[in-house]
Amino acid sequence: MARRAPMLVLIALLLPVLSPIASAQVLSIEVNCSPSELVIDVYPGATRLGTISCDLTNSSLFSESVDIDVTAPGFTAAAPGSVTVPAGDTVTFGVTYRGDENSLPGDTLSMIDVQVTTANGVDVSLVGISDDDNVTLVIGSYSFPYIEMNRAYVDLEAGQRYEGLAASVRNDGNAGDDCHVSVLDESALLMRGVNFSISPESASIPADGIADFYIVVEVSPEIEDARVAVEFEARCPSLGIGPHKEVANLNLSAASVSFIPNFAAGEIPTWAYAGGGIIGLLIIATVGMVVFKRIKRVVKSVAAAEDNYDDDWKDSHDDDEFDDELDDLDDLDDLDDLDDLDFDDL
Repeated sequence: MARRAPMLVLIALLLPVLSPIASAQVLSIEVNCSPSELVIDVYPGATRLGTISCDLTNSSLFSESVDIDVTAPGFTAAAPGSVTVPAGDTVTFGVTYRGDENSLPGDTLSMIDVQVTTANGVDVSLVGISDDDNVTLVIGSYSFPYIEMNRAYVDLEAGQRYEGLAASVRNDGNAGDDCHVSVLDESALLMRGVNFSISPESASIPADGIADFYIVVEVSPEIEDARVAVEFEARCPSLGIGPHKEVANLNLSAASVSFIPNFAAGEIPTWAYAGGGIIGLLIIATVGMVVFKRIKRVVKSVAAAEDNYDDDWKDSHDDDEFDDELDDLDDLDDLDDLDDLDFDDL
């Protein structure tokens, strides 16, 4: 009996406090949290944080001390360990969740448990006055493309078609997505005479997966010497948090000037027409000079022949001989002498 005396004394001391509480059943606590669903982004660069707000309502006649316990598998949760709620009052507290980077997308149920531990400073934890609420934590899906070119520099000549350029795109996100590769400022490059075609147009890339894109470059025959930095962009429009870019440098070489055109292929440059005209004029001039020289030579020959003829004629008609011939003619004029002409002498 002696051992029971202290216990009986304690019960007697607590009866004035516990009797009204127990008889009136006025100890109570209620917790309500919002929102009921919380989306947390875990992509690189995100805060990976989310916060909910919970109201603790004490409708009893006693000030209550309430313990708070939060469970959230796969998350780090931060909340007050306990709060004091005055009689007939409501106290608000927050719960902050943090997800792990690159966590897989999905839903997790988080429980918020509250329990009254004291009422007016008296321990009532054994009474078991408690409540709970829950919130659904959602890890957001995202894709995160990373592009890498197989070549940093490409040498291209005018009129060339090059098929050796390729891009590898890796999805560093937590969910698959349809991704594609494009050329920035493509219209400006096309005006310079550089055309690109990329295949496939798009590719479905799972999380941590890789897809290859093949790029054909065609250069106009009229391209000028230049070095062009071309930006290629990988983008996953459905879930992508942003594009990623990579540069490939094109060293463009204009067509070299050749003085031996490919006439068999119908290649007749402008200078060939001009050169042909000049050569034709030279040929005509040369032929004209040759003909002129020959005509001049003939003229000289004729003039020389005429001079020789005149000399010969003069020589053949010496004055004395010419006078004798005239005398003979005078004799023939004498008709009287015709009768004396003996034809046998002829």
